[in-house]
Amino acid sequence: MSRQDTFIGLSPAALKIVEGCGKLHLTGKVEKVEVVISSTDCRYTIFKDFPISESCVKVEEGIFKAEGMFNTKYPLSKYTLRDGTVLFEVSQTSIWDSGPWIYTCLGDAVGVHLNKSEWTKEELESHHPGDFYPSEVEQEALLKDY
Repeated sequence: MSRQDTFIGLSPAALKIVEGCGKLHLTGKVEKVEVVISSTDCRYTIFKDFPISESCVKVEEGIFKAEGMFNTKYPLSKYTLRDGTVLFEVSQTSIWDSGPWIYTCLGDAVGVHLNKSEWTKEELESHHPGDFYPSEVEQEALLKDY
């Protein structure tokens, strides 16, 4: 049996938050574009103002990385919403099954999870029936009792 990382990524709830509406929105800015009209006889150049548009959510490489086996680092994303809200993809938990299965959720710049974006226990168990392991937070809570 081979050992490998399995990067699962964001939960369905988190994906809904960062998917946006799928449409482009005008920014109110314009870009001057050179338009060249040419034929065999002549060439005509005009400059035209075109409105600049952007998607609902800007996706960039974030500040966090998820770690797999053998110190493999997986870059996680940064999401900037149209209202200026910035969310980061952060590591939620890792479940071992012939290597780590890496689950992520959304969080802030210090890694605090946005609860409504986390994988639920039921969703995690559906990926690993009978093999559910507690999250890092749950593990710490269990260890405090000893």
